This record gives sequence, structure tokens and C-alpha cells, in this order.
Amino acid sequence: MSAIHRFSSGYAVAHMPAPLLDVRSTFQDAFCYPLCLDDQGLLIDRHSRRPLEAIALTGAKFKILQDQGNHTFRVMTEDYPGEVLVDKRFLTPVEEGTSERQKVMPSMDEILQFLKKEEEKKSAYIWGGNDGEGIEKMLEFYPPGAEIDQMTKIIWTLKGYDCSGLFYRATNGSLPRNTSQLLPPKFSMGKCIPISGCNAEEIAAQVQPLDFLVYPGHVISVFDEERTIESRVRLRDGGRGGVVFDQLVPRIEEMMQTRQPVDDWASLTDEEKKHSFLSVRWHPETVNSLS
Repeated sequence: MSAIHRFSSGYAVAHMPAPLLDVRSTFQDAFCYPLCLDDQGLLIDRHSRRPLEAIALTGAKFKILQDQGNHTFRVMTEDYPGEVLVDKRFLTPVEEGTSERQKVMPSMDEILQFLKKEEEKKSAYIWGGNDGEGIEKMLEFYPPGAEIDQMTKIIWTLKGYDCSGLFYRATNGSLPRNTSQLLPPKFSMGKCIPISGCNAEEIAAQVQPLDFLVYPGHVISVFDEERTIESRVRLRDGGRGGVVFDQLVPRIEEMMQTRQPVDDWASLTDEEKKHSFLSVRWHPETVNSLS
């Protein structure tokens, strides 16, 4: 049966985690041996673009826009902004009226346990990643054709997280996927903590577990009274990053070397936003503690 006939309704759901690619890239350009990596060790395609946008969670629903050949559909989904590419072998056809993926926010304890587990696993930093188990099917669908080392396998199977992907997966996709969506006005479920004019110790005294420290391009979470957790590209010593704990006050001080704490994001110019950060409380168990 042809793919066009199988997906004649124009809709599908992911029957397993499914990589979503930038529409300017292709799976063939990104997953071919040897992998292309940039100077940070991150996956790029043959045209030096970072191909991976995100990993769609199981159950994500797609509207199929175009069959682009080579097993690839151009699609849209409520789970991710804009058009992306997906390999149709990750999809199952459904009717248009099929429900969207249900989003159920885990408890704070469940999220913190998940984050701790990923730190203990030393999960890698993967640009666009939000899957700590890896997608073994990538090796079947796009075989390397040669023996690969462990780090190459991690990248090929997209086993790891970028900064916002860590919290997207920890909340079962209940949070927005990208950092830009975790800032006002897009992040409607969060409330800003008043930190303007505070030093690192004063900020640390105000934040609670799962509060975000966020700015364009990166997000960090408070883990407890003494630590933060995040997925970062590189460690301070230059070593390869991933999911790591850090000390709360020193991590805030590190941010404040180049950015200042603010409360009112909407009042900032685009230039000022480049040198600022917010603290945002968002989990339903704590967000109402802010007036």
C-alpha cells in the first residue's frame, strides 16, 4: 500500500518518539557517516545547519502538509511551532478528528526525581534533544554503514537533551518546548519573581525548587535550596556538558557577570533583553504563592 494511500486522511500520530527536523535540512544530509559536528561537538548537516528541532513525544498528532519523498513528510503539530520534517516510519495514520496528545503535568516530586535521574545518568547535551533513552530506530532507518563509537551512537540516536528539552520531557511535554516560549508574553502559565536589583544571595533566598532562571537561548531550574540543574553545552572547565547540578549562588553569580536580573520583560528593548534574565515560577503547586 502506498504511503499516500495509507495517510490519505492527511493526519497521523507518532507511535514512538519521533525526531523533527528543520525544513531546510533532510534526514539524509544529517544522518550519514561520518556525522558532521560543529566546533562545540553538536550535530550539523552537510550544509552546516543544526537539523534537529525537537523530538515529538509518543501520541503527538500531525497534520501532513506534503510528502517530500525519502520517507519524509512535511508536517505541523500543536506540540511544536511552525512546519517541520518527520520520517513517516515513526507515524501511524489517523482520522482528522483524533484527539491531540493529552498533556498531564507531573507533581513537583515526580519532576525532581526525573531530573535527578538524568543527572545521575550523565545524560548528554543534544541540540534539539528531549529524549534520554535515545531512538534506536535511527540506526535502523539511517544505518551508519560502519562501526561507530559510543559518543557517535549517542548523537546518532539523539540520546540527550538541550536546555529546554530537559524540562519539556520532565513535564511529559506539558511545558512549551523552546526557551523562547518560556519567556513573557508567550509563557502564560508562569509568574515572574521580583528579583530586579537583587544580588545572587538575595535571589537564591527567594527562589524555590523548579523556579526557572531564564533568558533568550537558555533555561536553568532551581533544584533545591543549594543547587540548580540544567543541560548545558560546555562546563566551566571546557569539558563536554550535559545534564549537571551546580551550586545555586555561584551559578547565579556566573549569569550576573553578563546579565542583570529583571522583573518586567515587556518593558525591555531587544538589546536590553540580551543582557538580562528572569526568574519564573510556573509549577501549579507553587505558582499561586506569588501575588
